[in-house]
Amino acid sequence: MEIRTARTADIPALYALWHEAFGDERAAIDAFFQTCFAPENTFVAVENGAPVSVLYWIEAAYQTGSETLSARYVFAAATAKDARSNGYMTALLRKARQAAAARQIDLLFLVPAEETLFAYYGARGFRSAFSKTVYILSDAQLRKNAGTLVQNLPETPASWANVRKAALQGVPHIVWSESALSLALRYSTMFGEEVCITENGWFNAGRDGETVTASEFCTVPGSLPALCGAVLEAAPAKRYTLSTPCGMPVPASFMAGETVANGMLLSVSERAKRMARTENAYIGITLG
Repeated sequence: MEIRTARTADIPALYALWHEAFGDERAAIDAFFQTCFAPENTFVAVENGAPVSVLYWIEAAYQTGSETLSARYVFAAATAKDARSNGYMTALLRKARQAAAARQIDLLFLVPAEETLFAYYGARGFRSAFSKTVYILSDAQLRKNAGTLVQNLPETPASWANVRKAALQGVPHIVWSESALSLALRYSTMFGEEVCITENGWFNAGRDGETVTASEFCTVPGSLPALCGAVLEAAPAKRYTLSTPCGMPVPASFMAGETVANGMLLSVSERAKRMARTENAYIGITLG
């Protein structure tokens, strides 16, 4: 087994491995490779000259208080079906940690694809550090809190980055790179999600029958009524599932939300290791 960063010649094999692991069509894989792929940020396990396991990094930062730490999102980790249970992913995670240390990156983070993987990544040094609060509301509950609509901003990485910065002040959170936000917008268009960005908040929402699920629903304090109105206008439905940062103020009529762990962090640098421990930092988009 050889563990190394990717080469241009590996790309066809990486496409095939991605499709086998996740079932995505060519356009979805293209979107990633056109926005976020970098060979030096792609780690592969190679057998007989071909990649059999891979993980990708996407550039990001972690904001906590006044401190900004460099970060990399471990994304689309996959192993070929006939090569699983041979330790390839463990070796790749070890390599990624070593590379982060060598490049003076403070931390790595990821979103386990399923509940059982929290234990897998925990055994490899990651700890739970990110969560969200999920509210399930009826149309009537949302309407009760809807206010005057505000003008939408262009759906661009820059406008999204600016409103994220305003709304997440004081909340430990991931600051996404422009390339990551560009990929998220492309995926939203590709998969039929509604995206609404205003000066004071934003949401991403997809529909499943009579239910609309907002994978992100976030606003600065005092601006929630406008965002509720925007959801009702853009995505009318009988039921709404809204995912918010933990601690985001909501009306009493939202009732109790459920706090859900959804991400893990691996401290690499000494300053990341000294960082105050938290389990309710906010990731937001997960790109998958």
